[in-house]
Amino acid sequence: MCLELLKATDMKKLLLIIFIFNVTFLGAQNCNFPPTIKLLIVGDSWGNFMWVYKNYRESFKKFGYPDYLEEGTGTVENGANASDFIVNPKLTNVINALNNNPDAEWVLMSLGGNDVLGEWHKDFTPFQNDSLLDTIQGTMQIIIDTIKQTKPGVQILISGYDYPNFAETTSILPNTAYTDLFESMGEPTFAEINGILEQLIQRFTDMAQADPQLNIVNNLGLMQYMFGQTVNLIVPPYSPPYPQYSVPLPGGNINYPSPMPAMLGNLDAFHLSSAAYQHFTNRNTELFFWEQFRRNKDTTLVSSGTPFDGFVDTSETITGNQLAFGNPSSAGEVSSILSFNTEAIPDNAIITEARLFLTRSSQLNQNPILTYGASSISMDIKSGYFGDSSAVELIDFSDPADAENIACLVGTAENNDYKIRFEMSDSASLSFINKTGLTQFRLKVNSYDSLALNALYFYGADAGGTNMPILDVKYSLTVSNKQHAIQKNDMLIYPNPTNEVLKIQGANINQVEISNLNGHILEKFAFTNATNPTIKLSQFAHGIYLMRITTDCGSVVKKLILQ
Repeated sequence: MCLELLKATDMKKLLLIIFIFNVTFLGAQNCNFPPTIKLLIVGDSWGNFMWVYKNYRESFKKFGYPDYLEEGTGTVENGANASDFIVNPKLTNVINALNNNPDAEWVLMSLGGNDVLGEWHKDFTPFQNDSLLDTIQGTMQIIIDTIKQTKPGVQILISGYDYPNFAETTSILPNTAYTDLFESMGEPTFAEINGILEQLIQRFTDMAQADPQLNIVNNLGLMQYMFGQTVNLIVPPYSPPYPQYSVPLPGGNINYPSPMPAMLGNLDAFHLSSAAYQHFTNRNTELFFWEQFRRNKDTTLVSSGTPFDGFVDTSETITGNQLAFGNPSSAGEVSSILSFNTEAIPDNAIITEARLFLTRSSQLNQNPILTYGASSISMDIKSGYFGDSSAVELIDFSDPADAENIACLVGTAENNDYKIRFEMSDSASLSFINKTGLTQFRLKVNSYDSLALNALYFYGADAGGTNMPILDVKYSLTVSNKQHAIQKNDMLIYPNPTNEVLKIQGANINQVEISNLNGHILEKFAFTNATNPTIKLSQFAHGIYLMRITTDCGSVVKKLILQ
């Protein structure tokens, strides 16, 4: 059921005064974003390695959330089976960790791999395979149910695995524990051992499709994709090399192992190097956590691109596929102009939060954020556009804003492809987001060394994917007694990711729109007050899409992943 919202009369009077006098307002908001444990890792050696290496912490930083941390103390252990976590002390450790970390909203489960490797044999019949997988699935379900009972509403991601490399490892080091394990499985071929892992991941996928709180990202083949095979395999059938990024993802090539350069020390049969685990956690973050971090929003907008985005100084403008702030040349400081078509926000919306993401493409000399401090980077807003036209022009550098310094910068963009986020929560400043057309933002460095050439460059809208400038907006609706506002949690989509069929959990649904990340609508599905409809998506290519679900109460936007 949609919830009615009360009108903020006093706030409207204040906003009316601001509009009438068109004053420039210096935004005031809380810029304290302390490090907070948001993720609990539960699992085996894969979970333990990712915890020890702090891979998720680095991935969260890469996606603009350096203030989100992970915890794994007492809940990860090398060599653990899923069955170890349905008895004490591990079961109690998980329960205590959930209770002791009240801000943790997600649990990552890395379990099941040792259960397969320790019990499976290549000569198993289909019935034996199913029996083993049934046992693992049942054990995993007990753990999942315990987590959900301990922390209702928690979202769980089954981490999964990637292909091992027993045959090459044991040929190089024939007298190790991996040799014994390989022999106990009947020395399976790459295709045979990869095949049982595919069946395990499919079981996890089936579980996720039936449970809106359970999720999985299929990473099988990721190491093949990221590293490629640079030489022939050193064991039969001595298959030839293949280049990076050439195998399908997910899935890879079942006839190959994960490449040796991806394995721990180049000699481990099943565990990855720190760099390889970073690829693993980056993909999980891109396809699951980043959307989870941003789920408290009502719409997502992508910047307009050329000629409405670009950077400008006192002598020239540079539009196109990159943005910048800092002091990149002798011409002096530059400011970036970002344009968003915000007219899709309902007229009766009261915007309560906005969040802008930029992704670093390169750096000149020193990083201005690290050199001058996050507080030296400011964001101004203009309802409509700076200067004389919506295109980037010289006057945009100094043209008065409707409100100045309206956002808190989180993140440092310390590496290429790392994001920073600008948090906006001041209601007076947010009132300048234009619900009838264009809204422009101006980013600049307020305090810097004018003689030092230090600058950051960021991807523009032409970059595509998650590297584009993205604006998330959250709002409430003022409504009459006969109308009500849809709430974000009224709608759930699952499974997500999916490969064909998607279910929507919600009521009074009239339309579903699928669009790409540029905002172009690809297809519309019409309903009449439907409850929990199902739609087929087999006509779309693999990738990330936006889904707008519209009801009589309004609409919400969800990110959809097809794989």
